[in-house]
Amino acid sequence: MNRPAIIGVIAAAVLVTGVIAVSSNLFTTTVQAAKPPSDVVVTNTPLPVQVTNFSTPPAVLPAACPSANVQHWDKIIFIVTDDISGHFNANLLNKKLDIKVLDHPALVADLDQKVKGFLGTNPQVEGSGAHVFDPPESFQPGDVNALTIEIDDIEYAIICALP
Repeated sequence: MNRPAIIGVIAAAVLVTGVIAVSSNLFTTTVQAAKPPSDVVVTNTPLPVQVTNFSTPPAVLPAACPSANVQHWDKIIFIVTDDISGHFNANLLNKKLDIKVLDHPALVADLDQKVKGFLGTNPQVEGSGAHVFDPPESFQPGDVNALTIEIDDIEYAIICALP
């Protein structure tokens, strides 16, 4: 066989394989929605929050994610090093803590304010039931401004959210 004929046979084989793969849905991804831990509580958060119906059955999504479904999440790892109000949970001082927040990747984020905005909702601490400001009834909205926060690390994820 000559060279152009071999190239033609290879091209035809690739084309047929691609048609079979597309028609048999080999280029789709199955996503299983997971149930959130029952001990995670977020209340009255001022940040945009999207609640997903976790009872939704598994969905088959195309390999490409529509731009409206792309979400950028930040995991901000931080340490509260001081609290001049005295209302912050003393068991959490000088420990690495983290929050997960939806982010807009085209904007500059003030991480200190993101953390304080999240803590300003006085969320519960995962696994303990205690609040970050303890006792909860002592919490005043201005208490977050009395915190000295050190950002330790930031991780991120870009996901395709279920419609």
